[in-house]
Amino acid sequence: MDLLPPQLEEPVVVRLEAKSTVTRMEPEKDYVIMLPDRLKNGSTTLIGGRNIVVIGGAISVPEGDRMKRALYIKDATGTVHVEGIHFQMSGGSEADAIVIAAPKATVQIGNVRIDGVHGFQQTWHADAVQPWGGVKALLIDGLTATTAYQGIQLSGLTGPIGRIAISRANITGEGRQIWTGGRLGGNGGYLFWAPCDIDARVTFDQFYVQPRQERGPRLAVYPPANDSTRCPSVLKGNSVSFPKQPTISGSITVGAPPRGDFVKANDVGVGYRREGVSSR
Repeated sequence: MDLLPPQLEEPVVVRLEAKSTVTRMEPEKDYVIMLPDRLKNGSTTLIGGRNIVVIGGAISVPEGDRMKRALYIKDATGTVHVEGIHFQMSGGSEADAIVIAAPKATVQIGNVRIDGVHGFQQTWHADAVQPWGGVKALLIDGLTATTAYQGIQLSGLTGPIGRIAISRANITGEGRQIWTGGRLGGNGGYLFWAPCDIDARVTFDQFYVQPRQERGPRLAVYPPANDSTRCPSVLKGNSVSFPKQPTISGSITVGAPPRGDFVKANDVGVGYRREGVSSR
């Protein structure tokens, strides 16, 4: 799947500063959001808007940032296209990389790299991607993420999800597991999490996960494989499937992509270009 930016009608161009920003947009207008030509050291909150395009740039979340979200997409009504961004989550804050609360919008994430997500059970449940407030469709094509907490989180939703398609994605669990009590520890580790009662249609195509060594393949995703939960996933070889969750089709591969990360750090970030569309 090649995720193309939506066609924009007389878009408003908004240039963001290199600090924490909140951008409020009119629901019937289209926007081009331009990140700074250097690292944006602060959360990026986008509220409203119809079709929105964000191409190229780098975002970090410093310690003390109150939003604790590198990119927060809220209340958009059309298609939000996020491409070529490098989320550098080592700025000191426990924070999510991409958070969505836009049940009327299609959100496209293409050629994005997320490095250094970290959180803790008793403080901030940090995720690489979480559509907690709902999304009409979440389309991912080209995503590489490293996380010391969790990856794509579909639990604890407060809004509906229509469809999710994940292709050419790899997520790696990093850092030492902090065992603070309980068999699963205190700083997470599930790289894909779908509750038993999920009703969104979810499809996978070339989706790889590498859990921490001490967790092993069975605990790479939730529901855990061959577990006593009411909808356990099934692990056969290095492939995880979800036969007890009928809206999920395809499988997740435990391991690294044969040719390495789908999105390399040098290929995204400040100065990223898409053929026919410039980030500047």
